[in-house]
Amino acid sequence: ETLHKHKVSDDGNQSVEALEAHLIDPKEEVGQSNSSNTKKSLFKNWPLMSSIIVYCVFSFHDMAYTEVFSLWAESDRKYGGLSLSSEDVGQTLAITGASLLVYQLFMYPSIIKVLGPIKSSQIAAVGASCYPIV
Repeated sequence: ETLHKHKVSDDGNQSVEALEAHLIDPKEEVGQSNSSNTKKSLFKNWPLMSSIIVYCVFSFHDMAYTEVFSLWAESDRKYGGLSLSSEDVGQTLAITGASLLVYQLFMYPSIIKVLGPIKSSQIAAVGASCYPIV
């Protein structure tokens, strides 16, 4: 899944025969060159860190909505809520869940075929960021 380019050393320890011998006898150690093994920090990998940050923001938003929606919907109007009954909140959550199931089973696969996974994720991210948080 990564695009790491591994340097091939010129010494005989990394030959095909040495690698195949290791596959045949797992106890035999494959010789490794003593060249510098520079390890880059994952924190300096900007594409990875930006993906993690975006994932954290959207996950926090989703978790906050999931946890707070029921309380907000049942709160009185004088506190900024919707003053719905527990039954109304349950029906709302059931309809939302059923709608998401239908969307994911029938509509989402055809959207992915047309736009592709990356473009559809970008559109969803822009749409979610433009949607005001209540």
